Amino acid sequence: MKRIALIPKDSFLIYREILKFSASSFVSFIIDYCLFCLLSALGSSLVVANVAARIFSGTINYTINKRKVFKSRSGAASALKYALLAVFILVCNTLILEVLTGMNMPFYTAKILTEIVLFIFSYLVQRSLIFTKGRDYSMKKNLWPVISAVLLMAFTTYITMDTFVISKSYNTNATEMNTAMFADIESPSVTSDESADDTSASSEVSESAAEYTGENTVSTDDYTITLSDYYQNDTKIYVADVTLSSARYLKTAFADDTYGKNVTATTSSIAEDNDAILAINGDYYGVQESGYVIRNGVVYRNTASGSDVLCIYADGTMEVVNDADYTAEELVSMGVWQAFTFGPALIEDSEVAVDTNTEVDKAKTSNPRTAIGVIDANHFVFVVSDGRTSESEGLSLYELATFMKDLGVTTAYNLDGGGSSTMYFNGYVINNPTSGGSIKERSVSDIVYI
Repeated sequence: MKRIALIPKDSFLIYREILKFSASSFVSFIIDYCLFCLLSALGSSLVVANVAARIFSGTINYTINKRKVFKSRSGAASALKYALLAVFILVCNTLILEVLTGMNMPFYTAKILTEIVLFIFSYLVQRSLIFTKGRDYSMKKNLWPVISAVLLMAFTTYITMDTFVISKSYNTNATEMNTAMFADIESPSVTSDESADDTSASSEVSESAAEYTGENTVSTDDYTITLSDYYQNDTKIYVADVTLSSARYLKTAFADDTYGKNVTATTSSIAEDNDAILAINGDYYGVQESGYVIRNGVVYRNTASGSDVLCIYADGTMEVVNDADYTAEELVSMGVWQAFTFGPALIEDSEVAVDTNTEVDKAKTSNPRTAIGVIDANHFVFVVSDGRTSESEGLSLYELATFMKDLGVTTAYNLDGGGSSTMYFNGYVINNPTSGGSIKERSVSDIVYI
């Protein structure tokens, strides 16, 4: 009986070919890297070492692909096509990175997606247009491999875009504030006069911002904010010392007043929309599917992620808890006014809670950072550091924690950093945020503000 093939007979061969193509690319990368290091060590300039290493490794890659991967008898014309492809991919790499980072995709995620897409594109072009001579390249026989590669590229692109770019709105008027938890903490006059106090504060802040001359202290009956800057570990660090009459003045806001996925705006624009005098970026909840989101006393996401959660209570204290120990609703009933899921905890019980090997996922050791800490009840510090520039290297989590301990902080927590790290004060972006290799703000999901 004749067996019916459910999968085209050359499907295994095409996947074997892709594996050989991947191995060839990896070998070329190793050669490129080693030769670059060697030439640099021998005194060659950066440009000379990079170009020479790239030409040599490209020649090796061309030879392996021609003879071993595609087993083609193509001549000199294929070498020219390969060179043109290499230049085209180099240009596309830069352009795609610019587009993706401009759409607020994290730089390293954009880099990985770009490399995957261009890798598949390079394979298809080399297989279909460059190394064809001496191979049976009938459309019928090669249609399945091409379709497989295109579908893989499309699927990878969609998953990445859905995770980091495509926005989804879950609550389009997410401005509710659950101030009932302050009833047993504050005097009746404070609670009943909240609207008048907020209006007065907003008026003073607006006037102060309009007349801003670089003064580092802003004070009202409800809060006093003093801005300072430091230079430690080859990094510029900005500290806002905040004393409040009530924790109700430590607020949070979503981009476009919308709780959702990948709904973003710059820290400064969210701050301006909410008449903030001081703001820092939050935990970028919008790129996660789990982790508690409690803002202004309201639960927006109650899905635990097994993570440490920063809780800011209505009495002006802070604590880091694990979301396996409490539901989000229980935390609100305990008086949690704000809760963030990023981490890790930097300081607990006045002691540094990280070591020199602690890092966030695959982040580099030295980065721009954002953190919040408490000295005592209703006395907070907002800390943002520069990084990834010639003037500022950035901080490790351990360096950030020790710095905050020296400020007298008893509890501190790491918020979203890297390109997100931004401090806004009195109408100005104070630090030097970096995004896509440039000094500019990255759009984020949320802010913490006064």
